[in-house]
Amino acid sequence: MLAPSIVVGSTRKALILRDFDQSSLINFCAPQTPVSDIVTRTCRQAVCSQGRKPYAFEFLGFTHFWFRTREGWYMLSRRTSAKRFRRACRAINEWLRYARNWSKTKEWWLILASKLCGHYQYYGVSGNSRMLKVFRYQVMQMLHKRLNRRSQRNQWSWERFTEYLQHYPLPLPHIVHKFY
Repeated sequence: MLAPSIVVGSTRKALILRDFDQSSLINFCAPQTPVSDIVTRTCRQAVCSQGRKPYAFEFLGFTHFWFRTREGWYMLSRRTSAKRFRRACRAINEWLRYARNWSKTKEWWLILASKLCGHYQYYGVSGNSRMLKVFRYQVMQMLHKRLNRRSQRNQWSWERFTEYLQHYPLPLPHIVHKFY
């Protein structure tokens, strides 16, 4: 299967131009895809010379950006795209609204766990652990809200909800794909 687009990241322009010429890209891309050489300046050059933020782009649900390490080097990093994050939160919230009424909690709790595992498996890449933790926290808040709306009787406090989570745990976020 041919890829409709390809992203190549490097800190040096010469490496991209040397290793990826137009003839080698034809093997990866579809024939009708126009091959364009868009080579941006490296992050260090952009920051030092112009004082602007490094170039960032969105691809496959991730925002790819240049990140400065503790040692002072620049590294390509990823985090969940804001659009995809909002869409995932909205979808989980709608599903929780629907699921709390059609069956008992024990039945849809396993489905919620599998939905969280699927999100962690796709977005669990190196450098994205913060967004995975934020997603889990958002899901826990939505879940607490939806469980409180099941009846008009006394509501669960956050402490009781965390006790319930200790007995019926949901998967914790973790990095599945380690790139570096």
